[in-house]
Amino acid sequence: MMWHQTLAIIVLCNISNILVNSSSYPCLYPQPDKDFSNSAYEGKWFEIGKIQTAGGAFFERNCVCTELNIDITNDTTGDGIADNDCRYKEVTGPWTNVTGRLYGEGLNQPGRWLEEINGNTVNYTVIAIGKDFAVEYDCGVSAGVTNYCVHVMSKSRTMDEGQFDELIQMAEDMGLNPESIPVKKTLQEGC
Repeated sequence: MMWHQTLAIIVLCNISNILVNSSSYPCLYPQPDKDFSNSAYEGKWFEIGKIQTAGGAFFERNCVCTELNIDITNDTTGDGIADNDCRYKEVTGPWTNVTGRLYGEGLNQPGRWLEEINGNTVNYTVIAIGKDFAVEYDCGVSAGVTNYCVHVMSKSRTMDEGQFDELIQMAEDMGLNPESIPVKKTLQEGC
């Protein structure tokens, strides 16, 4: 009986710690990049780095070699699939995957969707895009807790450090990191 009580106390303390240390900031709704097009965003991207709350990082907490494959499945509505793949803990680890459904893209604001993953929905916006880079911001609230992510991606597994820093600074200047979470680079070398 004592063991069950101790376990219950540990679980409650961990839940309390998560709630206390989780964000209470509202989600933001930044404008998509004015040059966004579905055709430019479609295809394979490699995550170079990110800013991510603990809840937002749940899938990616053990990821290296992170890739995102975007497939626009309906040219009229802009609906599509965001296929997130990564290796577990090391470059030779097994592949893991989570697939999101992109829907609700506004015809007057291409580049902004809702993304549903395993029944949870977040807003999903491409805030910057160029020939070989993209920056995506997503945010959702669950049980009163806000979780957000900023993902800096490249069409190759590398990115010039100056360009990476500029893209992170742009997201910071837009107020997309209200908790001042440190940037985490994604291991791509050797993938």
